[in-house]
Amino acid sequence: MATIVKRGDNWRAQIRMAGRKPLSASFSKKVLAERWVREREAELEQGKFVKEDPDFGVLIRRYIDEILPIKPMQRSHVATMRTLKRKVSGTKVSEIDANWMLGFAKGHTVAPSTLAQKFIFLGLVLRTADTFWGVR
Repeated sequence: MATIVKRGDNWRAQIRMAGRKPLSASFSKKVLAERWVREREAELEQGKFVKEDPDFGVLIRRYIDEILPIKPMQRSHVATMRTLKRKVSGTKVSEIDANWMLGFAKGHTVAPSTLAQKFIFLGLVLRTADTFWGVR
């Protein structure tokens, strides 16, 4: 059910259960990883742990509010992010897969480079949500 593996200087804990997406987190000490595994397994067994599935538009808004003040972008890129937020609002993160991306691409009549830039921004938000906010 759970595995704890040393990766470089950190310990990675991962929990896999049938019918659920894997849960994972990294820790500086093995003891912390073991504690996290025990707590998550207890929550899963009690039915208390419900995986968050946020709206993609909310994640883009959060990126604009929290990350852009630290790591600024050009004004045109920020405008593209805001446009993306309007277009993807209402889409849950769990819905985003290859078919969703293909439909997103077909719905845009823009230059290939512009579409590539939009995909880069979508990926940037998803990686940030995974790394900083634990959204998987």
